[in-house]
Amino acid sequence: MKGHDLKSLYHPFNWIWVGLVLTQIAVADVEQGLDLINEAPAEITQAIPTPAQSSPILIMGLRLDTLYALNGVIDQGFSIPMLRVIASGSVSPLLSYRIALGQSREFSSVLLPQLIPVEAFVDVGRVAEGGHAESEQLLGWRLGMFSPSLNPWWTPDLGISRIADYGQLHTSLLLNRDVGTEVTISAFSEGHIKLGYFNGSGIYNLNTNNSKAITGLVTKAIKFDGETRLWLGISGYSVFQSVQGSVNFRSNWISNLYARLEWENAQIGLEILGGEFQDNLRLVQPLGIAGICDIPMASGLNLFGRFETGTQMPEGGNLNHFQLGPKLSWDSSVQLFLFYDYLENYLGRQNSGQFRLRITI
Repeated sequence: MKGHDLKSLYHPFNWIWVGLVLTQIAVADVEQGLDLINEAPAEITQAIPTPAQSSPILIMGLRLDTLYALNGVIDQGFSIPMLRVIASGSVSPLLSYRIALGQSREFSSVLLPQLIPVEAFVDVGRVAEGGHAESEQLLGWRLGMFSPSLNPWWTPDLGISRIADYGQLHTSLLLNRDVGTEVTISAFSEGHIKLGYFNGSGIYNLNTNNSKAITGLVTKAIKFDGETRLWLGISGYSVFQSVQGSVNFRSNWISNLYARLEWENAQIGLEILGGEFQDNLRLVQPLGIAGICDIPMASGLNLFGRFETGTQMPEGGNLNHFQLGPKLSWDSSVQLFLFYDYLENYLGRQNSGQFRLRITI
Protein backbone atom coordinates (compact mmCIF):
# COMPACT_ATOMS: atom_id res chain seq x y z
CA MET A 1 0.00 0.00 0.00
CA LYS A 2 1.37 3.41 -0.96
CA GLY A 3 2.13 6.18 1.53
CA HIS A 4 -0.66 8.47 0.40
CA ASP A 5 -3.12 5.54 0.71
CA LEU A 6 -2.07 5.03 4.34
CA LYS A 7 -2.56 8.73 5.01
CA SER A 8 -6.02 8.65 3.44
CA LEU A 9 -6.88 5.63 5.62
CA TYR A 10 -6.27 7.65 8.80
CA HIS A 11 -7.99 10.79 7.52
CA PRO A 12 -10.56 12.04 10.12
CA PHE A 13 -13.39 12.19 7.57
CA ASN A 14 -12.96 8.50 6.82
CA TRP A 15 -13.36 7.64 10.51
CA ILE A 16 -16.42 9.86 10.75
CA TRP A 17 -17.93 7.96 7.80
CA VAL A 18 -17.16 4.62 9.49
CA GLY A 19 -18.74 5.89 12.72
CA LEU A 20 -21.93 6.87 10.92
CA VAL A 21 -22.20 3.45 9.29
CA LEU A 22 -21.69 1.67 12.64
CA THR A 23 -24.27 3.95 14.30
CA GLN A 24 -26.87 3.07 11.66
CA ILE A 25 -26.17 -0.62 12.19
CA ALA A 26 -26.51 -0.25 15.97
CA VAL A 27 -29.78 1.69 15.65
CA ALA A 28 -31.18 -1.00 13.36
CA ASP A 29 -30.25 -3.68 15.92
CA VAL A 30 -31.90 -1.71 18.75
CA GLU A 31 -35.09 -1.21 16.73
CA GLN A 32 -35.18 -4.92 15.94
CA GLY A 33 -34.70 -5.72 19.62
CA LEU A 34 -37.53 -3.37 20.61
CA ASP A 35 -39.82 -5.04 18.08
CA LEU A 36 -39.03 -8.41 19.66
CA ILE A 37 -39.76 -7.04 23.14
CA ASN A 38 -43.07 -5.54 22.02
CA GLU A 39 -44.09 -8.87 20.50
CA ALA A 40 -43.02 -10.88 23.57
CA PRO A 41 -45.58 -12.21 26.07
CA ALA A 42 -46.51 -9.94 28.98
CA GLU A 43 -44.88 -12.31 31.49
CA ILE A 44 -41.50 -11.76 29.83
CA THR A 45 -41.75 -7.97 29.38
CA GLN A 46 -42.80 -7.46 33.01
CA ALA A 47 -39.66 -9.26 34.14
CA ILE A 48 -37.35 -6.93 32.17
CA PRO A 49 -35.92 -4.31 34.59
CA THR A 50 -36.35 -0.63 33.73
CA PRO A 51 -34.47 2.42 35.01
CA ALA A 52 -37.54 3.48 37.02
CA GLN A 53 -37.39 0.22 38.95
CA SER A 54 -33.77 0.67 39.95
CA SER A 55 -32.70 2.29 43.21
CA PRO A 56 -29.81 4.74 42.69
CA ILE A 57 -27.20 4.89 45.42
CA LEU A 58 -26.85 8.67 45.08
CA ILE A 59 -29.34 11.27 43.86
CA MET A 60 -28.42 14.96 44.13
CA GLY A 61 -31.09 17.64 44.30
CA LEU A 62 -31.49 21.38 44.73
CA ARG A 63 -34.58 23.33 45.79
CA LEU A 64 -34.47 27.14 45.79
CA ASP A 65 -37.18 29.67 46.66
CA THR A 66 -36.75 33.36 45.86
CA LEU A 67 -39.29 35.70 47.48
CA TYR A 68 -40.15 39.35 46.89
CA ALA A 69 -42.56 41.00 49.34
CA LEU A 70 -44.14 44.29 48.28
CA ASN A 71 -45.31 46.93 50.80
CA GLY A 72 -44.68 44.71 53.82
CA VAL A 73 -44.11 46.21 57.26
CA ILE A 74 -42.71 43.11 58.98
CA ASP A 75 -41.01 41.61 55.89
CA GLN A 76 -40.28 43.39 52.63
CA GLY A 77 -37.95 43.28 49.65
CA PHE A 78 -36.04 40.27 48.36
CA SER A 79 -35.20 37.20 50.42
CA ILE A 80 -34.36 33.52 50.02
CA PRO A 81 -36.73 31.78 52.46
CA MET A 82 -35.77 28.28 51.31
CA LEU A 83 -32.58 26.76 50.00
CA ARG A 84 -32.07 23.01 50.08
CA VAL A 85 -29.11 20.98 48.84
CA ILE A 86 -30.12 17.32 49.05
CA ALA A 87 -28.32 14.00 48.73
CA SER A 88 -30.35 10.81 48.96
CA GLY A 89 -30.28 7.24 47.76
CA SER A 90 -30.81 3.55 48.47
CA VAL A 91 -28.04 1.26 49.62
CA SER A 92 -30.34 -1.77 49.38
CA PRO A 93 -34.08 -2.41 48.94
CA LEU A 94 -34.52 -2.01 52.72
CA LEU A 95 -31.93 0.68 53.49
CA SER A 96 -32.05 4.29 52.26
CA TYR A 97 -30.79 7.67 53.44
CA ARG A 98 -31.28 11.41 53.02
CA ILE A 99 -28.96 14.30 53.88
CA ALA A 100 -30.03 17.92 53.37
CA LEU A 101 -28.42 21.30 53.97
CA GLY A 102 -30.75 24.25 54.32
CA GLN A 103 -31.73 27.42 56.11
CA SER A 104 -33.46 27.41 59.47
CA ARG A 105 -35.73 30.23 58.29
CA GLU A 106 -37.57 27.72 56.12
CA PHE A 107 -39.41 26.30 59.13
CA SER A 108 -38.80 28.76 61.99
CA SER A 109 -38.28 32.45 62.72
CA VAL A 110 -34.54 32.01 63.33
CA LEU A 111 -32.46 33.93 60.79
CA LEU A 112 -29.18 32.24 59.89
CA PRO A 113 -27.43 33.23 56.64
CA GLN A 114 -25.36 30.07 56.26
CA LEU A 115 -26.39 26.58 55.23
CA ILE A 116 -26.68 24.11 58.09
CA PRO A 117 -27.67 20.42 58.29
CA VAL A 118 -31.47 20.25 58.55
CA GLU A 119 -31.96 16.57 57.71
CA ALA A 120 -29.68 13.56 58.09
CA PHE A 121 -31.42 10.22 58.56
CA VAL A 122 -31.47 6.57 57.59
CA ASP A 123 -34.61 4.60 56.75
CA VAL A 124 -34.85 0.88 57.34
CA GLY A 125 -37.79 -0.38 55.33
CA ARG A 126 -40.08 1.91 53.36
CA VAL A 127 -41.20 4.84 55.49
CA ALA A 128 -44.37 6.65 54.38
CA GLU A 129 -43.35 10.26 53.72
CA GLY A 130 -45.48 12.95 55.28
CA GLY A 131 -48.08 10.50 56.53
CA HIS A 132 -49.72 10.15 53.11
CA ALA A 133 -47.95 7.32 51.31
CA GLU A 134 -48.56 3.62 51.36
CA SER A 135 -45.89 1.32 52.74
CA GLU A 136 -45.11 -2.13 51.40
CA GLN A 137 -43.60 -3.35 54.69
CA LEU A 138 -45.36 -3.82 58.01
CA LEU A 139 -42.63 -1.91 59.85
CA GLY A 140 -40.41 1.03 58.91
CA TRP A 141 -37.74 2.65 61.07
CA ARG A 142 -36.18 6.12 60.73
CA LEU A 143 -33.16 7.25 62.77
CA GLY A 144 -31.32 10.59 62.73
CA MET A 145 -32.19 14.27 62.29
CA PHE A 146 -35.62 14.98 60.80
CA SER A 147 -39.04 16.41 61.54
CA PRO A 148 -41.40 14.28 63.66
CA SER A 149 -44.43 13.14 61.67
CA LEU A 150 -47.26 15.35 62.89
CA ASN A 151 -49.00 16.92 59.91
CA PRO A 152 -49.05 16.54 56.08
CA TRP A 153 -48.34 20.28 55.60
CA TRP A 154 -45.53 20.46 58.16
CA THR A 155 -43.52 17.25 58.18
CA PRO A 156 -42.58 16.87 54.49
CA ASP A 157 -40.35 19.07 52.39
CA LEU A 158 -42.20 22.01 50.84
CA GLY A 159 -41.68 20.57 47.39
CA ILE A 160 -43.54 17.41 48.42
CA SER A 161 -46.35 19.38 50.07
CA ARG A 162 -46.88 21.59 46.97
CA ILE A 163 -47.66 24.62 49.16
CA ALA A 164 -46.15 28.11 49.19
CA ASP A 165 -44.62 27.96 52.68
CA TYR A 166 -45.08 26.47 56.12
CA GLY A 167 -47.99 27.74 58.19
CA GLN A 168 -47.61 30.24 61.00
CA LEU A 169 -49.53 27.97 63.39
CA HIS A 170 -47.24 25.02 62.63
CA THR A 171 -44.09 27.11 63.03
CA SER A 172 -45.30 28.34 66.41
CA LEU A 173 -46.90 25.22 67.90
CA LEU A 174 -45.49 22.05 66.31
CA LEU A 175 -42.14 20.44 67.03
CA ASN A 176 -39.30 21.62 64.85
CA ARG A 177 -36.65 19.42 63.24
CA ASP A 178 -35.07 17.29 65.95
CA VAL A 179 -32.77 14.32 66.56
CA GLY A 180 -34.35 10.99 67.41
CA THR A 181 -36.06 7.94 66.05
CA GLU A 182 -39.49 7.05 64.65
CA VAL A 183 -41.24 3.77 63.88
CA THR A 184 -43.92 3.39 61.19
CA ILE A 185 -46.45 0.59 61.62
CA SER A 186 -48.59 -0.18 58.56
CA ALA A 187 -51.28 -1.85 60.62
CA PHE A 188 -54.09 -1.35 58.10
CA SER A 189 -54.64 -0.63 54.43
CA GLU A 190 -54.42 3.00 53.26
CA GLY A 191 -53.05 4.19 56.59
CA HIS A 192 -50.51 3.69 59.33
CA ILE A 193 -49.31 4.57 62.83
CA LYS A 194 -46.14 6.51 63.65
CA LEU A 195 -44.46 6.65 67.06
CA GLY A 196 -41.39 8.80 67.78
CA TYR A 197 -38.92 9.52 70.55
CA PHE A 198 -36.72 12.65 70.27
CA ASN A 199 -34.38 14.87 72.25
CA GLY A 200 -36.93 17.68 72.32
CA SER A 201 -34.23 20.36 72.11
CA GLY A 202 -34.15 20.93 68.34
CA ILE A 203 -31.20 20.65 65.96
CA TYR A 204 -29.20 23.66 67.21
CA ASN A 205 -28.59 22.70 70.84
CA LEU A 206 -27.01 19.78 72.67
CA ASN A 207 -29.45 17.85 74.82
CA THR A 208 -28.02 18.82 78.22
CA ASN A 209 -31.24 19.35 80.22
CA ASN A 210 -32.77 15.86 80.17
CA SER A 211 -35.27 17.10 77.61
CA LYS A 212 -37.32 14.44 75.86
CA ALA A 213 -40.17 14.46 73.34
CA ILE A 214 -42.69 11.74 72.53
CA THR A 215 -44.69 11.97 69.29
CA GLY A 216 -47.49 10.01 67.68
CA LEU A 217 -49.64 10.01 64.54
CA VAL A 218 -52.50 7.85 63.27
CA THR A 219 -53.78 8.41 59.73
CA LYS A 220 -56.29 6.59 57.54
CA ALA A 221 -57.57 7.21 54.00
CA ILE A 222 -61.07 6.72 52.68
CA LYS A 223 -60.73 5.96 48.97
CA PHE A 224 -63.31 7.10 46.44
CA ASP A 225 -63.44 6.72 42.66
CA GLY A 226 -60.14 7.08 40.83
CA GLU A 227 -57.38 8.78 42.81
CA THR A 228 -59.68 10.70 45.15
CA ARG A 229 -58.91 10.13 48.82
CA LEU A 230 -60.06 11.66 52.08
CA TRP A 231 -57.27 11.46 54.64
CA LEU A 232 -58.19 11.68 58.32
CA GLY A 233 -55.51 11.98 60.97
CA ILE A 234 -54.81 12.73 64.59
CA SER A 235 -51.36 13.48 65.97
CA GLY A 236 -49.70 14.97 69.01
CA TYR A 237 -46.54 15.38 71.01
CA SER A 238 -45.38 15.99 74.57
CA VAL A 239 -42.11 17.66 75.57
CA PHE A 240 -40.86 17.66 79.12
CA GLN A 241 -37.64 19.11 80.50
CA SER A 242 -36.33 19.08 84.09
CA VAL A 243 -38.78 19.38 86.99
CA GLN A 244 -41.14 22.16 87.95
CA GLY A 245 -39.32 24.87 89.89
CA SER A 246 -35.96 24.38 88.19
CA VAL A 247 -34.54 27.08 85.92
CA ASN A 248 -34.91 25.03 82.74
CA PHE A 249 -38.35 23.58 83.43
CA ARG A 250 -40.82 23.38 80.58
CA SER A 251 -43.75 21.14 79.77
CA ASN A 252 -45.47 21.46 76.38
CA TRP A 253 -48.04 19.37 74.57
CA ILE A 254 -50.05 19.88 71.41
CA SER A 255 -52.66 17.74 69.67
CA ASN A 256 -53.61 18.09 66.01
CA LEU A 257 -56.73 16.84 64.24
CA TYR A 258 -56.85 17.16 60.43
CA ALA A 259 -58.77 16.15 57.33
CA ARG A 260 -57.41 16.36 53.78
CA LEU A 261 -59.26 15.71 50.52
CA GLU A 262 -56.94 15.15 47.56
CA TRP A 263 -57.54 14.30 43.92
CA GLU A 264 -55.24 14.52 40.88
CA ASN A 265 -53.31 17.79 41.37
CA ALA A 266 -55.63 19.27 44.00
CA GLN A 267 -56.06 19.31 47.75
CA ILE A 268 -58.35 20.86 50.36
CA GLY A 269 -57.57 20.59 54.06
CA LEU A 270 -58.85 21.64 57.46
CA GLU A 271 -57.21 21.21 60.87
CA ILE A 272 -57.50 22.10 64.55
CA LEU A 273 -54.57 22.46 66.97
CA GLY A 274 -54.64 22.89 70.73
CA GLY A 275 -52.57 22.25 73.82
CA GLU A 276 -50.54 23.79 76.62
CA PHE A 277 -47.17 25.54 76.99
CA GLN A 278 -45.82 25.88 80.51
CA ASP A 279 -42.60 27.06 82.16
CA ASN A 280 -41.74 28.75 85.44
CA LEU A 281 -43.03 32.13 84.27
CA ARG A 282 -46.25 31.43 82.44
CA LEU A 283 -48.90 29.00 81.37
CA VAL A 284 -50.64 29.46 78.00
CA GLN A 285 -53.18 27.26 76.28
CA PRO A 286 -52.99 27.96 72.54
CA LEU A 287 -55.86 27.04 70.25
CA GLY A 288 -55.86 27.38 66.46
CA ILE A 289 -57.73 26.45 63.31
CA ALA A 290 -56.39 26.48 59.75
CA GLY A 291 -57.50 25.64 56.23
CA ILE A 292 -55.72 25.26 52.92
CA CYS A 293 -56.74 24.81 49.28
CA ASP A 294 -54.83 24.11 46.07
CA ILE A 295 -57.33 23.73 43.24
CA PRO A 296 -56.61 23.43 39.48
CA MET A 297 -58.19 26.17 37.35
CA ALA A 298 -56.51 25.36 34.03
CA SER A 299 -53.50 23.46 32.73
CA GLY A 300 -50.52 24.60 34.82
CA LEU A 301 -52.66 27.04 36.84
CA ASN A 302 -53.93 26.44 40.38
CA LEU A 303 -55.68 28.67 42.91
CA PHE A 304 -53.78 28.57 46.21
CA GLY A 305 -55.32 29.80 49.46
CA ARG A 306 -54.75 29.53 53.21
CA PHE A 307 -56.22 30.93 56.40
CA GLU A 308 -54.99 30.56 59.99
CA THR A 309 -56.21 31.96 63.27
CA GLY A 310 -54.95 31.25 66.78
CA THR A 311 -55.31 32.51 70.34
CA GLN A 312 -52.84 32.57 73.27
CA MET A 313 -49.84 31.96 71.05
CA PRO A 314 -46.57 31.10 72.86
CA GLU A 315 -44.87 34.23 71.46
CA GLY A 316 -47.71 36.35 72.83
CA GLY A 317 -51.03 37.66 71.60
CA ASN A 318 -53.16 36.21 68.82
CA LEU A 319 -52.45 35.16 65.24
CA ASN A 320 -54.36 35.84 62.03
CA HIS A 321 -52.94 34.91 58.64
CA PHE A 322 -54.46 34.82 55.15
CA GLN A 323 -52.99 34.03 51.70
CA LEU A 324 -54.71 33.89 48.32
CA GLY A 325 -53.49 33.88 44.73
CA PRO A 326 -52.57 31.87 41.63
CA LYS A 327 -49.90 29.18 41.44
CA LEU A 328 -48.31 28.55 38.04
CA SER A 329 -46.43 25.31 37.39
CA TRP A 330 -44.08 24.24 34.60
CA ASP A 331 -43.84 20.43 34.98
CA SER A 332 -42.41 19.64 38.43
CA SER A 333 -39.29 21.80 38.30
CA VAL A 334 -40.62 25.38 38.34
CA GLN A 335 -43.47 26.87 40.36
CA LEU A 336 -44.49 30.49 40.71
CA PHE A 337 -46.71 31.67 43.58
CA LEU A 338 -48.34 35.11 43.28
CA PHE A 339 -50.50 35.90 46.29
CA TYR A 340 -51.85 38.51 48.62
CA ASP A 341 -50.63 37.98 52.19
CA TYR A 342 -52.17 39.36 55.38
CA LEU A 343 -50.36 38.68 58.67
CA GLU A 344 -51.20 39.80 62.19
CA ASN A 345 -49.09 38.53 65.09
CA TYR A 346 -47.08 39.73 68.09
CA LEU A 347 -44.80 41.77 65.80
CA GLY A 348 -47.61 43.81 64.28
CA ARG A 349 -49.84 43.78 61.22
CA GLN A 350 -49.02 43.85 57.52
CA ASN A 351 -50.65 43.60 54.11
CA SER A 352 -48.29 42.64 51.30
CA GLY A 353 -48.11 41.21 47.83
CA GLN A 354 -45.70 38.28 47.50
CA PHE A 355 -43.90 36.82 44.49
CA ARG A 356 -42.33 33.43 45.21
CA LEU A 357 -40.41 31.46 42.58
CA ARG A 358 -39.48 27.84 43.36
CA ILE A 359 -36.95 25.92 41.27
CA THR A 360 -36.38 22.21 41.87
CA ILE A 361 -33.56 20.34 40.21
